[in-house]
Amino acid sequence: MIERESRYAHMEALIGKRVRLQYTNDPYTDLRQGDEGTVDHIDDAGTMFVKWDKGSNLGLIAEYGDRWVVLHE
Repeated sequence: MIERESRYAHMEALIGKRVRLQYTNDPYTDLRQGDEGTVDHIDDAGTMFVKWDKGSNLGLIAEYGDRWVVLHE
């Protein structure tokens, strides 16, 4: 648990924040660059799960190449 806290603690601050998708290499998603959603939670592996406005709940993994930007309100 200590490793997770040190490795993904910075991501916990993203929960509840709005994000915009820049890139995902997931071939099965309908999400596209520019789609927006709200960060729901971060799992133990560091996957950031987003409730996308389109209705998807796709998780993003930076280590696998997924990219996003945090929207500042």
